Amino acid sequence: MESGSFSGKLDVVISSEGAQLEGSVSDDDGLTIGARVRLFAPDPLTLYNHLRIQRTTTDQLGHFSLTNIAPGKYTVTAKPRVSSEATLYKSEPQTLTLAENDHTTIEMKLEKQQK
Repeated sequence: MESGSFSGKLDVVISSEGAQLEGSVSDDDGLTIGARVRLFAPDPLTLYNHLRIQRTTTDQLGHFSLTNIAPGKYTVTAKPRVSSEATLYKSEPQTLTLAENDHTTIEMKLEKQQK
């Protein structure tokens, strides 16, 4: 190799068969309407994987759905639509790996965070 050149492995996947992730978000009072759900590639966030972030909110039944997700490893988090400084709630991050045509269902629990 020449000085200043890089070596490594690059996997490129081209597919029209994305995965689907759906689920629900709840807290101590039950299913949460309007919770913010975020799906993102795990750290480190790079120039290349920042495009793999998807966001949605839960519907009137506390459910969400994300479609056309590229295969790979992801982290999912949820937060309530509105939170005051006195009571901040969020979910524990969930890590999952999605393959082509996967249809995965998860449940997320919003818990009060310690200050």
